[in-house]
Amino acid sequence: MTLPPIPSSAVESDQACLSVRIADLGITLCGEGSDTLLETEPAYDQFVVSGMPDLTIQVRSGPFPTGILREDEKIFESGSLWSLYEHEGRHAFAFRSPLLGPEPYRMAIFDARYRQGEVFVRTPLSDAAGTAVRIVPWERPLPELAMVSMLTTRPGLMVHACAVNDQGKGYLFAGNSGAGKTTICRLFDTRARILNDDRVVIRPDRTGYRVHGTPWHGDSPLVSCESVPVRAIFFLEKAATHSTRALSGISACCSLLARCFLPLWDGAGIPLVLDFAGRLVQSVPCFALSFAPDESVVEFVRSVGRQL
Repeated sequence: MTLPPIPSSAVESDQACLSVRIADLGITLCGEGSDTLLETEPAYDQFVVSGMPDLTIQVRSGPFPTGILREDEKIFESGSLWSLYEHEGRHAFAFRSPLLGPEPYRMAIFDARYRQGEVFVRTPLSDAAGTAVRIVPWERPLPELAMVSMLTTRPGLMVHACAVNDQGKGYLFAGNSGAGKTTICRLFDTRARILNDDRVVIRPDRTGYRVHGTPWHGDSPLVSCESVPVRAIFFLEKAATHSTRALSGISACCSLLARCFLPLWDGAGIPLVLDFAGRLVQSVPCFALSFAPDESVVEFVRSVGRQL
């Protein structure tokens, strides 16, 4: 099936559009008509912007494209909700749930550089009376998959970390589930600006690297659209007392990559991401941080930062 064309300038058409900006990357979703009601989760509220996007996504309802989800074109299987196919140079994500049967409940198709895409939803964009239906086409994990893919051509990393803006200093506390990210977030709350407790993006700027908040939080609902220069990266380890151990070179890079969201399906993008991670740990101080879950860790981290 030949896919319908995406307007080259959808945000300037008469379509209903919703734009967000995350990690300095603009994403615009456009409905099929001016009365389409596109919504996002509340965590996106402060990320809503206007302006020309880096990625434009057309939201479509009705029949899904056929002939795209071929087993011989499957390039990645997540083992959970989604699978990825490569068809005629485009990436097609299929989202399935055992509760809804074998057919995808949602599809998303992107060009190779993630500049244009389409999201197909089962929900009609209007009811039998012609009244627009409110839909949320940008449900997780689709936005995170799109961001990770975008960061292969717009340098950056999405990190499994809590990040805070402590008086203009960006501290990342990276760790997998259970490492203490939410605990750190709680201890820094009211003392620093929380960017996110679970997923943040690091991108370069003219002077170094900045950490950006995202809407994709964990247990804490605290999010921020701010960004701040990265002062240090801490890899969390629970302990009875506070201590740090400096990491560098391969050790620092491996610790970072183990806590990143990598585009494992992108053979061309992976080397670029690995190179970015290597350059990042050469420029930003990295530490293993053992900490006890009490408020004194805040001043302990600040004392480390003052010595950098």
